[in-house]
Amino acid sequence: GSGGPRLVILELGCGLRVPSVRGECEAVLRDTRARGGAATLVRVNAEPEAARVDGLGLGDADADAAVSIVGTALSVLRRIDAAIGHDTPP
Repeated sequence: GSGGPRLVILELGCGLRVPSVRGECEAVLRDTRARGGAATLVRVNAEPEAARVDGLGLGDADADAAVSIVGTALSVLRRIDAAIGHDTPP
C-alpha cells in the first residue's frame, strides 16, 4: 500500500533485442502491484521506441506504474542524481 515500502525498477538501456530482461522487469512490476505493493518501472533508453511503456497490460488503475524516459543511461542517472540533491561531477 501507500504507507509501505516502494519499489522502483530502473531498467537502463535494455533495447528491444533484450526481451528477457524487459520481460522480467515487467513481471516484477505486475507481481508486486498485484500483491498490493507499490512499484514503478522506469524504462530508460536512447531510442524512443525502446523506451516505450505502453502495451504492458496494466489496467487503468496502474497506468501510472511505468515511466518512459528517452536518453542515455548516464545522462538520465545524472539528472536523477541532481534531482535528489546529490552533486554530480561533470
